[in-house]
Amino acid sequence: MSLPPCNSKVFKKGVCIAVLGDESSKAVERACQDVTKAMGVPTDWHYAGGRPRVLTLGDPAEAERLFRQALNVPLDTLGVYDEEPV
Repeated sequence: MSLPPCNSKVFKKGVCIAVLGDESSKAVERACQDVTKAMGVPTDWHYAGGRPRVLTLGDPAEAERLFRQALNVPLDTLGVYDEEPV
């Protein structure tokens, strides 16, 4: 199964909410879709340096909380960075 490319608007203007380690691409895609549905604004991801990087156009704190919940991981296992939009 081929996953869709990162939403171009999210890629260009999104705020990073997580840089992940070894989570599967399917799990990350599913979690991003769940966050997008819950918030009503796009959240998406792409690989950067071989690691999934998750971005949102919504409120970063809420998106991060929902993403962690959707991915079902403990709070201390995601690398979260405060970044300016790319």
